[in-house]
Amino acid sequence: MSVFGIVAEWNPLHDGHVRLIEEAKRLGAEAVVAVMSGHAVQRGMPALADRYSRAEAAVRSGVDLVLELPFPYCAAGAEFFASGALQVLSPYATDLIFGSECGDLSALERASALCSTPEFDRAYRERIADEGCAGAYFSLLQEQTGFSLGSNDTLGVAYLNANRTLPSPLSAHTLQRTGSSYRSEQIEENASSTALRAMLARGEQSALASHMPPSAFDRLCRDQKNGMLTHEDRFWETALTFYRLQRADTLADIADADGGIADRLCAMAHKAATGKEYAALLSTKRYTDARLRRAVLFGMTGVTMADLRRTPTHTRLLAANETGRAILSARRKQEGILPVITKPADVPKDRQAALSDRMDAIFSLCLTSRRPTGHWQKAMPYIEGQ
Repeated sequence: MSVFGIVAEWNPLHDGHVRLIEEAKRLGAEAVVAVMSGHAVQRGMPALADRYSRAEAAVRSGVDLVLELPFPYCAAGAEFFASGALQVLSPYATDLIFGSECGDLSALERASALCSTPEFDRAYRERIADEGCAGAYFSLLQEQTGFSLGSNDTLGVAYLNANRTLPSPLSAHTLQRTGSSYRSEQIEENASSTALRAMLARGEQSALASHMPPSAFDRLCRDQKNGMLTHEDRFWETALTFYRLQRADTLADIADADGGIADRLCAMAHKAATGKEYAALLSTKRYTDARLRRAVLFGMTGVTMADLRRTPTHTRLLAANETGRAILSARRKQEGILPVITKPADVPKDRQAALSDRMDAIFSLCLTSRRPTGHWQKAMPYIEGQ
């Protein structure tokens, strides 16, 4: 059975994402399985809507099975994000499909092969101190490949790197991304998730509907009505309070907080009067805003580099239809498969679960209508037809 795998955030799910699902089916997919970020996303922020809501929208838009990319991998840089995602996804898929700006799989594969050479590794390590891990990695990659890599291109290279390490690598495919970049707030035919979140914040729901599949739009409106969407200002107010009470030396082991970032997180919290001002003061030319946001989030949850390097211990079932349930039932019986949690009571009491609980606590505080942390300990996956 041909099963195509997708790594996603769907923050929120829009027509461009549906185009990728449709491309998988055009290429012969008999089913589509996704691994989707939980309550945090790679830009180092809480997701717009909860994991079960976004997964439901995906199944109602053509995906058969959605598993969680757990925290902290879902909020990590490209290397750990991709590695965690492929470890969850690979037992259930035969193929991997992802979007990219260049749309040229052979070019991305050449870039991926370049990353594995000793020469690249040596040059990369020499530049980390000045540019940071992500900055050094991607600037060097662009220099040595000779072409400009977009954000989805670089993530695609990370997928291919992770795929190469699997016991049975997946067949890879890429679809050229059209429209604005993922960070652009420009409203056009293929608007980004960033643009859609900005539209939502401005109250432009009628315009938003033209960029999303109806089922995803309806679910988003329901979440908004029920106060179940997060607000970035609430995250930054929470972060400001946290870092006002911290000392930099307590953050020594925190992932992405090295190179003076820990000092900056604490110092700026005493200079800022509001969460929004805190976010602005953190920005610096030396590090990307995404790197700084991840450091903020990892400091609040206690994530270390050892946590990111650790193999995921389990994943959650977030949503499925009948086809997806059959795939899950058939695969999970195989030896060595990552445990799939279907009931909150079955979550193991391990480090990954503890970090996830901390992320749930922050996510709950960022909702328009705040919920107790225990709310997520009762949440169940969306099963189509039930």
